[in-house]
Amino acid sequence: MKEIFVNNYKWLILYKTFLFNHHTFKTKSHDDNLIAITNALNIKKRNKRIEYIYDYACEQLDKYYSDKNTCKFVNGQCRSQQGSDCKYNNGCCRLCMYQSSKGCKTSNLTCKLFYCDPVFNEFKVLRMRDIPILKLLTARQRLILRYDFFSSRENVLLDLKIGMISFYGIRIFFNIIKTLFVLPKIRKNLNEEQNI
Repeated sequence: MKEIFVNNYKWLILYKTFLFNHHTFKTKSHDDNLIAITNALNIKKRNKRIEYIYDYACEQLDKYYSDKNTCKFVNGQCRSQQGSDCKYNNGCCRLCMYQSSKGCKTSNLTCKLFYCDPVFNEFKVLRMRDIPILKLLTARQRLILRYDFFSSRENVLLDLKIGMISFYGIRIFFNIIKTLFVLPKIRKNLNEEQNI
């Protein structure tokens, strides 16, 4: 197998194509992002590569925000919920099917990238373009990832692996219908947990 050294982000669009399936990638860089990109390019099975990219991006976001309280949570309520008549104290500004009294039960990259306007105005928040490994996804996959809120990690990965906008749209439609029936139960359970 021919070796290719990756020392910048210049040829990533070309490297991820089938033309380089029989090449191995290496880097001399000490940049963690380039090392992760090189590792991803060396994963030849498409589905495994997508999982690696997704998990690495989630890990990068968690690491970046680990010592920051950008949403200014106090007693489980974010800055937009504080001072309002919001009754939910679950460590998130929104309610979805994957929430519990301890916060989110799944790892959704789209939700991790979401911040409201007050946070954008006050803090430097990461966007998709700030996570270089996401450049290894196709434009269609990045579009899906941009709007795949309120989904489990497994469903987001399925959307990325299939990569069809029409399939994604149908799944989101059914998620909305399911949420209309499930969300009231989640709200009720959260209220009961908080009143205990």
